[in-house]
Amino acid sequence: MKKLMILIFFVAPFLINAQNLVLPKEAKDKLKGIHPSKDQVSDTVTSNQLVSKDLLNNFRKIRVEYALEYENGNEIVSLGKDGNDYFGYHVIYGVVGDNMLWVNKLQLLPWVYDEAYKLYAADSLKPVVTNILVSKIGSDDFDEVEIVDSNVEVQDDDLKAYALPENNHGFSILKNSKKGSYWLLMLQDAQDESSNNPNESIISIASTDRSDVESIIETYKSAGKSFSSGVIFNSKSDYKDANMDFIVVVDNEDVIINSPLYKKSLTVIKTTEKTDAVPAKLCCCEDMETIKDKSKRKKIIKRWQSELKVAKKQLKKMESGNEKDKLQSQINDCSSQIKYYK
Repeated sequence: MKKLMILIFFVAPFLINAQNLVLPKEAKDKLKGIHPSKDQVSDTVTSNQLVSKDLLNNFRKIRVEYALEYENGNEIVSLGKDGNDYFGYHVIYGVVGDNMLWVNKLQLLPWVYDEAYKLYAADSLKPVVTNILVSKIGSDDFDEVEIVDSNVEVQDDDLKAYALPENNHGFSILKNSKKGSYWLLMLQDAQDESSNNPNESIISIASTDRSDVESIIETYKSAGKSFSSGVIFNSKSDYKDANMDFIVVVDNEDVIINSPLYKKSLTVIKTTEKTDAVPAKLCCCEDMETIKDKSKRKKIIKRWQSELKVAKKQLKKMESGNEKDKLQSQINDCSSQIKYYK
């Protein structure tokens, strides 16, 4: 028995580092109750080749640069390091959905991962993100991105959406639109901006509940997989026409799950006066004796008749009281005016 245990101890690391990670029995037992049905894909990790071919185009490398700032009178002074226009940076992965780049605010704290910052943390210097650069996975060319225009309102305050320099739709973002199985795709953070082969794992899941997702990530972590960010999406088994449901970030021991829903601002295309609008005051007040032009008199009488019609409809809806009596008096006066000048 001791020999068997020693053999498992030495063999396990090689199983974990294999391209297709097969969960040990103990880890699989932890996933009971959240397995997909028998006709769905099992909970093994697919090959990097498959993930790279179909899904990695929906992710971007992001270089988050920052500087240190302090106030000097009416000025804010920004400090860089080593002759650069930044103090430091950190490289993360973001996900593309509806042609926007999505990240969690927790990913935009590059100083947290920078050992050099700890030497200055007590100097009353404030770290501030100064630049966000994006690159396709497999490329070393970074382009600057900016926050999307104000016409896009992200519903979750923990998420940020950035406009991409190129047109790449990525995942679709559709509320309550399930097209197939649910999948959890998780990546490890890039080591640096030259990282072109992210370590990723894709897992078929039957539930998107936070506790279930946390349990899955914890189980894979115990098997040697350390995740930092990813997505939950639904699609058919070929990953075509994938719909992104949630963005997932692992912060220390916490698993943060956010929905990337947004709405666009609306523009006025036309205004139309309500046909049943009640006039503030029904008043056939024009002095017809001073208006000699017959066509003008005719238009005025026509308007009186229209307002009178609306007022009579409103009168039927009103409860008894002073306001109803007042409107009835106005109707009577206007009816007499129309009858006299018609």
